[in-house]
Amino acid sequence: MKLNKQNVSKGYILLVDDEESLRITYAEFLRADGWNVKTASNAEEALELMGEKAPDLLICDLILPGNNGDYIISEMRRNFDSNIKIIVITGLPEDKSEKMLFEKFSINEYHPKPFNKNELLKSVNRLLNSN
Repeated sequence: MKLNKQNVSKGYILLVDDEESLRITYAEFLRADGWNVKTASNAEEALELMGEKAPDLLICDLILPGNNGDYIISEMRRNFDSNIKIIVITGLPEDKSEKMLFEKFSINEYHPKPFNKNELLKSVNRLLNSN
């Protein structure tokens, strides 16, 4: 049986951002490259989706309504596979958040907003194709 390459997903990405337009844009961009992407607009949605299936990669904004992205990351590290790759995207000043995130949560990459879609795609491919 020959598999149709378009129906084979590269891996599962959970994208969390409260800005709907960004969520839609980046999810479509990643899906076009073959990734299975689910989205959430807040911590509760993200953790519910993780409970259904742990992602290969979490792309997460830090500033969210209710519980912030750091809450999602700490809950994920505590309750799910601690080897899940993480890319943080945020509008916070880079000097204040980047070092703390790398040290506290062992994130893999950090992208300050606004960022280039192609740079995000390079990061995703580098992290998930390095296995």
